[in-house]
Amino acid sequence: MVSAVAYAAPELTVTSVGQYIEIDNDSNTGATKGKADIGEAVHFANFVNLAYDDWSFGLMARKAWYMDTDDGVKSAGHRIDMTATKNFGNYTLGARFRNEKSYDGYYLMGSYKYGMFAGDGYISYRAVNEKGVTDSQSDYWYSELEPIRVNVGPVQLAYYLEAYNYVNDDTTFENIWNHQARIRGKVYTGERLTLGLEYRYQFSDVEERNNNKVSANDSQHTILATAAYKVTENLTVDGYYQYEMNKYQGLNGATANPDDYYGEFLVRWTYKF
Repeated sequence: MVSAVAYAAPELTVTSVGQYIEIDNDSNTGATKGKADIGEAVHFANFVNLAYDDWSFGLMARKAWYMDTDDGVKSAGHRIDMTATKNFGNYTLGARFRNEKSYDGYYLMGSYKYGMFAGDGYISYRAVNEKGVTDSQSDYWYSELEPIRVNVGPVQLAYYLEAYNYVNDDTTFENIWNHQARIRGKVYTGERLTLGLEYRYQFSDVEERNNNKVSANDSQHTILATAAYKVTENLTVDGYYQYEMNKYQGLNGATANPDDYYGEFLVRWTYKF
């Protein structure tokens, strides 16, 4: 009996399941039409997470509907994510495959934590399936990285980088880099309820066209409010509201697009086993 316990093989177990609803609101939908149409999207997703020894696995399936004041409601943007990560103690490494009608995404992911420092992010290659449907006419590399976070008492400071790198010549842009400074922290922590607040400032937006780097001189201010409520020991309901305010200065003195905003609301429940 002792030998059987000592050499018991690890098992694949379900660690959590859940669902979420996300509602997006973008005032820029009708900007090119010369009017302030409001574009909205609703996402409904199911997810399950599993574990096997030092490995974690995730599966997410999402259904989406886009709504516009002119075009009505359309079913589009469905997504399936399959993720696998391995824990190495102070850091993790992983991969993800994302399938949408408009593109397939192949991700390399990672995170680390050491003392007061932490960071995470991913680099992905997106193979475009429908030309003219996505923001790009070509395949492109897309990265989101928060390479460093520093915890200072109850406050966390972070640097964020978003990058687009297009691989073909059939797109207006070749490369785009967006840089943000972020500050976040908990504003209330109770027995069951936790509230948080985050501010993001995009201080640099650099675009490259025909091998020439040009600054768009755009700015973005974002407020993100979070909340989590522990219903039971295993069930948690959480969510956030994100509000972005964008100001466009234009490329090299060119006429800018009208300033706009973007709002995102998400509510989710998660049951942990």
